[in-house]
Amino acid sequence: MLDAARDLMDSRSFDEIAVREIPDRLGLAKGTVYRYFGSKEEVFLSVLDQDLADYAGEMVIALRPLSGTDDIEAVTEAITACTVARPRLCQLMALLPTVLERNVSEPAALQFKTTVAAAINETSEAVGDALPCLDRAAIPALVVTFYSLVTGLWTTAYPHTAVASAMADPGLAFLKIDFGEHLYASLRALLRGSC
Repeated sequence: MLDAARDLMDSRSFDEIAVREIPDRLGLAKGTVYRYFGSKEEVFLSVLDQDLADYAGEMVIALRPLSGTDDIEAVTEAITACTVARPRLCQLMALLPTVLERNVSEPAALQFKTTVAAAINETSEAVGDALPCLDRAAIPALVVTFYSLVTGLWTTAYPHTAVASAMADPGLAFLKIDFGEHLYASLRALLRGSC
């Protein structure tokens, strides 16, 4: 079911997906989803849960060659590349505080927050190994700040249709941002200010 949800998310936005489409793709009864998940939000929180764990593992691998270098530029490039390559993860992170965490059970929330904590700890270790200039105790807070940057910059770079149309006005062109460029610049500034 999560694979079907991923496929749907890769082709459309969360708002355009009806939960009944998940079992339809699998030839299952419409109510099957609710045997395993309490809501549409829980389905996609579970997708984000798995994606976040994979993302943290990918970042660890990307940062491993930079261990001990204190190369802020290379670390910023590696983290930005891993992030930009995962648009579904970014979209779900942007939905997390206002949508996905609003209609979930306590066990689902606990499972997700446990994954978040593990991802932050795993990523923090890799960042600390690559950038010894950082205070190890402060790195988890930097990672949380980075996740907040992803959330905010994604929603700014990819606004809803009406907002995107309004921003076509030449006088509003300065409000348009490139997600990857802004993420890179923001992360680099965060790391430089912390080393």
